[in-house]
Amino acid sequence: MILTTHQLCKGFEHPLLQDINLQVAQGEVVLLLGESGSGKSTLLNLLAGMLTPDSGQIEIAGHPLHSMNDAERTRMRRRHIGFIYQHYNLIPTLTVEENLRLPLQLNNIQGVEERPFQLLERVGLLEAAQRMPASLSGGEQQRVAICRALVHSPSLILADEPTGSLDNVTARKVVDLMFEQVRALGQTLMVVSHNEALQTQVDASYRLHDGHLVPLP
Repeated sequence: MILTTHQLCKGFEHPLLQDINLQVAQGEVVLLLGESGSGKSTLLNLLAGMLTPDSGQIEIAGHPLHSMNDAERTRMRRRHIGFIYQHYNLIPTLTVEENLRLPLQLNNIQGVEERPFQLLERVGLLEAAQRMPASLSGGEQQRVAICRALVHSPSLILADEPTGSLDNVTARKVVDLMFEQVRALGQTLMVVSHNEALQTQVDASYRLHDGHLVPLP
């Protein structure tokens, strides 16, 4: 399994997440639904090692987070996790190409000089490699953000409301593109969304309700 959680809890006095047990296999695409404030983003941040659970265990690609210190969790996150944010989070002072090269540099990954260009070509943005993020539309920036999450071949990609800032038409295109690229590269994705229609495009769906993770048929 790429991702395993066991009895994961966050919040003692006012539990936000309770006894979360989850297993995600290599190449699986998983949808996480839930109302605003249900704990979806908190769960993603726990899985990424950016928050610490009050109890329970998380294992990413065979690496148990509970036995790591802060520096080790940071290294694990850089190497094994790709994050796609609602508001893109591209670095505004770097070109598109430089944004994509950053995860490679942080992980000291050599011999893949063409990978940023290959990914940009896959999403129809090769000609934008030397442009600055501010010159791109919202949909274009999110396509770049998807490439950035994929570029270092992480074990797990976490997408937190990746279309929340886009209009409906652009959102559909971005979601289709994200699923297409993740599946083509055999990578593993967990996506948080309010859009229940996405259940038809994923391998497994869950809903966070009253702190519990409920599998959906």
